[in-house]
Amino acid sequence: AIFGPYIPLWFIGDDWGNLLKPGCGMFNNYIDWSTLEIPENRAFYEDFKKMIGIRRQYPEIFEYFPENHRESNICKIQSNCNLQAYARYADGKAIFVLPNYSDQELHAEASFAPEDMGLEAGQTYQLTQLFPEKAVISNCNNTFKVNIPAQSLAVILAEK
Repeated sequence: AIFGPYIPLWFIGDDWGNLLKPGCGMFNNYIDWSTLEIPENRAFYEDFKKMIGIRRQYPEIFEYFPENHRESNICKIQSNCNLQAYARYADGKAIFVLPNYSDQELHAEASFAPEDMGLEAGQTYQLTQLFPEKAVISNCNNTFKVNIPAQSLAVILAEK
């Protein structure tokens, strides 16, 4: 959801173990930063910071908010992921989000239609995985493979 259009960001902390304090409502809860000393809470927090960083690095893609939501820069991509994979795109670039909701690593295969995202069909695109680790995947026309850790996602940049 962090890469989707019109998704508000929140600052509550219950998603990483910050329990609601007595007498507080969800939106005026105090943040107990000591909960970040718990390894799984720290891991979630660090992953979230990386994802926010990706949003900030590509504002042309993630900060496009048209008046009519049907004009959003998002489209489906085909994959064997257990949730819908999608792309956000702008200015000759696309970012693919491939989720893996299972408890097992997923050897994902995906394909995309460049023309659905304003890219040229028949071109070769450089694919760079931005999350969970930054790495060059390959050059491709419109299909690729990537391993996605359990209960995680892959975020991949496609550009000429």
